[in-house]
Amino acid sequence: MPAATPEMHRDRETTCREEVPRESQRQERERLNSLIQKGRGPARQVLKARILLKADASETGEAWSDSQIAAALDTSVDTIARTRQHLVEGGSTPL
Repeated sequence: MPAATPEMHRDRETTCREEVPRESQRQERERLNSLIQKGRGPARQVLKARILLKADASETGEAWSDSQIAAALDTSVDTIARTRQHLVEGGSTPL
């Protein structure tokens, strides 16, 4: 399977995001930010929350590429791709 490009992820996320009302997106961002700010919880959940916030391609998101996120969070591009894929396939935050 060829490596996914940021554009491919952005397209998938846009498709997924179109089905989610803006209020739900805002609430989800708040929930992810709250999880990170609390400093409590499993490290894996905090990492995934950070990934999703950086990858968010909505108007309020940062829309970073997988390689930018991997470098900033000291994790692998595969972890980023799996986290994105889980969100796209499941339609909910993979935490």
